[in-house]
Amino acid sequence: MNTNHLTDENIQDIALKNLKEEQLPMHIKECTECKASLKAYQVMMNSMNEIRPESFSFDVSELVMQRIKVAEPESSSVWVYVLASALIIFVTGVLLFFMPVLKPFFELFHSPDSMYNLFVAVTGLCVFAFLMQDVLRQYKQKEKLLLQ
Repeated sequence: MNTNHLTDENIQDIALKNLKEEQLPMHIKECTECKASLKAYQVMMNSMNEIRPESFSFDVSELVMQRIKVAEPESSSVWVYVLASALIIFVTGVLLFFMPVLKPFFELFHSPDSMYNLFVAVTGLCVFAFLMQDVLRQYKQKEKLLLQ
């Protein structure tokens, strides 16, 4: 007699397949312990199949829908316009204050060497394209996570 018994996982696999007596592995036919485990799993699985799903006496979807808050449309506030105006005034003030420092930077683009300007423009566009591609990739990842 073989002393190496089948694992519970193997016995459960055999029980799930509902094999006939002649299709069972040789070990199960000979080993009384494994045969008893197989019968116990078959009885347990048959009784689990007979259990009816619990029905609710109330409508679950209606209860859930009542708890969902309807988003009210946001009305544009005066404060949004005030904040935007203040931001524009601030940025304009900063640019005017730093204009003497920025003037040599802007003079670089008026150089007679157009290849230099082309190089700067192409580099800027490439960096912008790669950043936008990364933003799009992150957006699709987050959307995929939300839709799972």
